[in-house]
Amino acid sequence: MSLSQFEGLPVELLYEIQLYALSEHLPHTSKRLYAVFKSAPTFLTAHYIYHRIPKGSKTSTDILNSILRYPICTAQTLQFIRTNLFLDDLTSNPELPKRLFRPLTTKKPPAKWRDTDHPLPFLEFLYDSDKLKIPAPNPNSHHGYALTKAVHVGFGELVKFLLERGATPKMEDRKKDGLTVMIAIRQKDLRMVKMLIERRDEEFRGTRKRGVNTGNKRRKMEDRISVTAEMLQMAVKCKAHDIAEYFMKEKGCVPDMKTLYMLS
Repeated sequence: MSLSQFEGLPVELLYEIQLYALSEHLPHTSKRLYAVFKSAPTFLTAHYIYHRIPKGSKTSTDILNSILRYPICTAQTLQFIRTNLFLDDLTSNPELPKRLFRPLTTKKPPAKWRDTDHPLPFLEFLYDSDKLKIPAPNPNSHHGYALTKAVHVGFGELVKFLLERGATPKMEDRKKDGLTVMIAIRQKDLRMVKMLIERRDEEFRGTRKRGVNTGNKRRKMEDRISVTAEMLQMAVKCKAHDIAEYFMKEKGCVPDMKTLYMLS
């Protein structure tokens, strides 16, 4: 059978062939086939993704991690898989896949980012436990890749979303620890620096709403990460004077001898 004859098969038959073959290359064989599979119904995409995942010795969370890595995994597809195919109990937090954040680019000015921009709508769905009935994804997956990329492109709404769900600039890996703060310093973005370091009062009120009795007094929130001499030195080196002043006056960071020399 020639390619032109194959392309002429009924769409429903092409779907059946793909579900049998589970080929990642078939949709890219021609423009016609690409268009057919791009507009495929949710059930087809869901079955294709699910049945391509090796079920062997993998745990339920491993399977979910693999599903989330597929670029064609949309909110509707994931909902279908969870409701109709993937019924095992999940006990550990899945990862946030890197593919959600790789497309973010610095070409878009920070002021232009909106809460409707990718990947926020999908993330809001992913963290909605009422819809998916899964543990919340780990926002610090891949050494904080999501937060690092969001800060790098100046996507304030995404940074706020991740921080409110447990993302932190403080990492066990010394090379990654405080990296997001350093990026914000180099960008001379005081607002972003403060967002990363200081916990919002809304997080405190959220704790009270969850039933934790903290009294009526307003409690001072502990910072997510301590300001270091290296951070202050970077601010001075980048001539981010407002950030350097914030570090010294509000955070009590004492400059080392090298920084003092630069200041003089």
